[in-house]
Order: sequence, then C-alpha cells, then structure tokens
Amino acid sequence: MAAAEGQLQDNECSTPMSPVDATDDDNDGNGDDLQIGNFCQIIIKEEAHVEQEVEGSELEVWPPISCSSGSANETEVDAQSVDASVEKCTKRPKPDLAAKRTKIHTCDDCSFQTPRLLDLKKHIMIHTGKNLFSCELCDDRFARSSSLKEHMNTHTGEKPFSCEWCDYKCSFSGTLKKHIRKHTGERPIKCDFCDYTSTHSNCLERHIRTHTGEKPYSCTFCDYTTAQSNSLTTHIRVHTGETPYSCSYCDYKCARSGTLKTHMRIHTGEKLNCKLCDYATATESSMIEHMRRHSGEKPFSCTVCDYRSVRSTELKKHIRTHTGEKPYSCTFCDYKCANRFVLKRHILTHTGEKPFNCEFCDFRGAQPRNVKLHIMRRHTGEKPFSCTFCDYACAQSSQLKRHLRTHKVGNP
Repeated sequence: MAAAEGQLQDNECSTPMSPVDATDDDNDGNGDDLQIGNFCQIIIKEEAHVEQEVEGSELEVWPPISCSSGSANETEVDAQSVDASVEKCTKRPKPDLAAKRTKIHTCDDCSFQTPRLLDLKKHIMIHTGKNLFSCELCDDRFARSSSLKEHMNTHTGEKPFSCEWCDYKCSFSGTLKKHIRKHTGERPIKCDFCDYTSTHSNCLERHIRTHTGEKPYSCTFCDYTTAQSNSLTTHIRVHTGETPYSCSYCDYKCARSGTLKTHMRIHTGEKLNCKLCDYATATESSMIEHMRRHSGEKPFSCTVCDYRSVRSTELKKHIRTHTGEKPYSCTFCDYKCANRFVLKRHILTHTGEKPFNCEFCDFRGAQPRNVKLHIMRRHTGEKPFSCTFCDYACAQSSQLKRHLRTHKVGNP
C-alpha cells in the first residue's frame, strides 16, 4: 500500500507529500482518522476487507485535482477549504429521529394502537375469543392476569379499592374511578345528539337508545322488549315470581332493589328533599321527575308529533293515542284500555272495593274523583263549575251540562 502511494505521488505531482502508512497499528481502518498535511492530494483509505475484494483497482484520490508542473506556491491548497471539505466528507449523517421513535403496534381488526407488543397480543384476544387466565372457582376466563386478580375479589368479598373522599369501597379499580366522579362532578361522556352528559359510558349507551328507539333486549316468556338489560332482568321476575330483595325490618320482599330502598324509608322515615322548594319524597325517581318541573326539561319526545314529556311513562301513554294500542285488559270482562291505572279503577267496579276514603268522614269511594266530589258537596261546599249565562254554580260538570239546557239562545 505504501509503495503504491509513493508511485502515485511521483507520477501525479511533484509537491512533497506526507506518506500514509496503511499498516499503522494506531489506524483502525475505518477511514475516520486522516493524516492531513499541506498538500494538494489526500489518499482516502479503505477498509482492509474492501482492499482485498478490489485488489488491483485504482485508489480513490481527493480532491480530484491533478497538479501539473509549477512551483509549490502554485500547487498550495487553502488549508481552511481542505479542512472544511474533509469535515464534509468524513462527517457521518445524523440518525433519522423518526426511525428512532417507538414502534407503534396496530390491531388489524380495529383502531387499537399500543407501543407494547404484549398489550397488542392481549388485545387481539378480544377478537379471537382466546383467554389465557382462568378462574379456579368459576368458568370465567380473562385475557389479563390483573383482570383475573380483580375478579377473585368477587369470590373472596375483598374490597381493596377505597374512596379518599368517603367510606366507599369496591372490588374493582374501574368501579372506583366511576364512583370518584360523583365527588368531582366530572361527566366526560357526551351524547352526539343532545346536551346529555354522563359519568359512565354504559349510561350513554342507554341514553342513546332514547334517540334511536332501539330495544335490543327481549323477554323469552312474552313480547316485552326493552332498551336496558337490567330492566329485562327485573321484568322476567314477573314471570318467575322471584323476589331476591328482602327488608331487614319486616318480612317484605320485592323484585327490585329500588323498590326495597323506597320501602325501607317507611321504617327509617327518610325522605329526599328538593333544594329549590319544600317538596319531599321517598323515591329517587319522583325527585328526578320533580326537578324537571323546575328546570322545564322534557327529555322524552314523540316521533310522530311535537309532544314532549317529563316522564317516559307519559310518553308511552301518548304514543298509544297514535297507535290505538290497548295493552291492558280486564280479567272479568272484555274491557281494554291504554292505561293500567284506568284498568285498576275499572276492576273496582267488579270487586266492589272502595280503597279511597274521605279525610273528614267515613265515606269511601272506588275512585279518587268520587271522594273529591263528596268532599266538595258535603264538607267544603266548593262549586268549581259555573254557568256563563247566569250565576248558577255547581260541584259537578254533569250538573252544569244539565243546567245549560235550560237556557235558550238570545235569553240572558
């Protein structure tokens, strides 16, 4: 190598050059260390294994300037330009930052992405249905060991997750997160169709069905359908007669947890109070409906007309005015109606039962309007129905109709 360099030096340029020893022990053969003097040509060294592969080929010279005859001053190269050129040629390019970024693993079946391959493998089990971790006490299987660990709390009764604001404890970390939103007031789940917000995603799913009208849950015993799975579970108890909720103070049992809470307030005397008025009630549903009286909110709307209501039950009754449906039928006769309360009053005409009583005397009636008329006639003397032609007033609308027939057109 040294001999070849000397020969090239004699043939190409008369300017003295500093020889480069390719066999120098300090040279690692990577081309990074260049011995640069005040000369016009620099030999670019190649790695040893490259020289062996291309033995006999011409050496690459830099810069590609051939020095002809002349003095040393004519062949001198600016040292600064040499240094700059050498730095440009020998400086390695910076690594691509984008290539160094963490690799993102994407699911082929959905939009799930994660930087961890293990998380992707666990996620794919959702699509494949494969579960690796099995419960030893039941048939449940899970894709994550952490999910199995929390599931075991349902068997042991352990509640390791506790609220920092109150005494609430639960078995699952996700349940605690949802509970904490009751303290913070956070409602991150939003409806795309209205201003409804919620603390839980499952609440949003149920709410959206009020817009779509979807009722995916159906009873296997009858034609009942509902938008909520828990409503179906409660409905099926009508057929099975199951009453899993029992009172701790008496023998009362019922099919709904909410019904039991309401019943318990009979013993405790507890009532829910309205913050805007003096209204008080024992049921949470009644309080929710009452608060809508203050806010003016009517979340339930008819799809056929502009009717809106505070209660879902009121909307159901209204829709039957369009469909003509009469789902409630009497067991004693062929009578049918669209309202179950109307049916209850009708059945009293068969049984003779009079559950409504006067607060001033022992009078009892089969319907609340009968008691109301009794009170106006016998006790208060109230006459809310008055004639537009004279001063006549009475307690019943039927009496007013009979009175109006006594008047003729043109008479005062």
